[in-house]
Amino acid sequence: MKIEKFIDLVINDTYERFKKSDYPRQPFSLSFPFDKSENDWFEIHIRTSAIIPTFIREKYDSAFDRAAACPSVERIFIPEWMRNQGFLTGLVNKLGAHSGVDIVCLSNVTNQEFSQYLAQNCVWRVLKNECLPDSPAANFSEGWPASYYRVFSEID
Repeated sequence: MKIEKFIDLVINDTYERFKKSDYPRQPFSLSFPFDKSENDWFEIHIRTSAIIPTFIREKYDSAFDRAAACPSVERIFIPEWMRNQGFLTGLVNKLGAHSGVDIVCLSNVTNQEFSQYLAQNCVWRVLKNECLPDSPAANFSEGWPASYYRVFSEID
């Protein structure tokens, strides 16, 4: 099987499991080995974002709807042989096409090279804490790795 087809299978399987999960009531987690090597492990965690953009807070009245509108990939481990093969882009596109999803977030990006790529990519926006400077929540995410989001629906 060609790697592109295999990656499509993993994307579709991950997305189908996400759709059947209890997200956003419960975080979505999936992990499995492709081989016995610790470097051939796949793992993903999707949770509600710690930072919700203003336009999402204004669009939805309930915390549940806000969480459903912006799933956040908070941890992902992809084996080296799957990297730079379109896996993350394909999965983000699938999540973004899901009913009720307005944006997809990538939270706490610790890979500096990947973070720089996202910061320079016109499709992704930096997700910033939009609290008032004197709010106790203003320093909530200070010092954390950068987070990004991609918009999939029109912002009202």
